Amino acid sequence: MIRRLAFILAPLVLAIAIPAIATERRVVFAVVSDPEFSIKPIAFAQPLAAPPPEYGEGDTPGGETRAFIDRYFHRDRSYTTYGDGRRGGDIRPLEPAFRGCVSLSMTASAHDIEPPAFATNFEVPERTLRNREATAEERAALLAYGQRWYAARKYGAVKLEVKAAELVDVADEQEMLIAATIGVVESTGCEPRAIFLLARASDVSAQRVVPQVIIAPRGSCETAGDPSLFGHLDFDGDGIDEIVVLNFWVEAHQYVVIRRNEAGEWRIAVLGGVAGC
Repeated sequence: MIRRLAFILAPLVLAIAIPAIATERRVVFAVVSDPEFSIKPIAFAQPLAAPPPEYGEGDTPGGETRAFIDRYFHRDRSYTTYGDGRRGGDIRPLEPAFRGCVSLSMTASAHDIEPPAFATNFEVPERTLRNREATAEERAALLAYGQRWYAARKYGAVKLEVKAAELVDVADEQEMLIAATIGVVESTGCEPRAIFLLARASDVSAQRVVPQVIIAPRGSCETAGDPSLFGHLDFDGDGIDEIVVLNFWVEAHQYVVIRRNEAGEWRIAVLGGVAGC
């Protein structure tokens, strides 16, 4: 009788287990080192959505956040990392990491990883990237655009510099994008510390700069944002990478996901939770 019951229940157990595995959502994490490794969700990848809310040290996480921690930050989990189009080593979450008032990140053990990097619970095809630094002419055009942008918003004659400017290869046989951070060298008040600009390479020249996306944190004397390119990765398997920007304040940070829409335009798709104070 017992053997017969076990035979009857076995398919039922299998039927229950398979949906549990199938319902796991694709997640993209950020991997950083400061100085120890930590892992933090950037977004659910498919469908693209913001991660669960952050929570404060000593607080009880809400239901959605608790469920995420139990599933994705279990100590038995291990994730594959990716950087510069290549697969890296594995990373394993360990303990909650609070580097501010609120957070949703874990310390982690890792090897063969050069942060910053991505980590995923799904496979991402490797490819050779065409990324390169912007030319002197491209940087000059970006700087001139930044000066016009600040002047148009009455921030005065601030001294600016191109802090970073890179041509980004988001897909094979697709036009490159320019991702740039233009920042203040000498502040004259409470203007934004920097702006992030994303544009098609063909839209950046001495004659014109036509951004697809601008991330421009509000001016503040204490917490003016400093957005910069974190990296790019194909979140949803459509063959075109999403762009991830790290928007950083004095005591907080936020990941922003930019993707190409059906019209071929690049737009902000996800604003992650703000970790910190």
